[in-house]
Amino acid sequence: MPVVEALLHNLPVIAYHSSAVPDTLEDAAIIVKDKNPAHIACLASELLENNELKERLKIASKKRLASLS
Repeated sequence: MPVVEALLHNLPVIAYHSSAVPDTLEDAAIIVKDKNPAHIACLASELLENNELKERLKIASKKRLASLS
């Protein structure tokens, strides 16, 4: 699954709420229910600028990957 590969490479993830994506990622990513490009662009900008958010997602990603192993 590409979202899990992104976590493996320490990339922050913004993913669409579909099928098993929310259950797979849990709190290790930003899950959106609307495919609004402006909203996703704002989230991407926030990820670039907000070091606290990036660190929180990085920690959550490591925990999630450990639980999926």
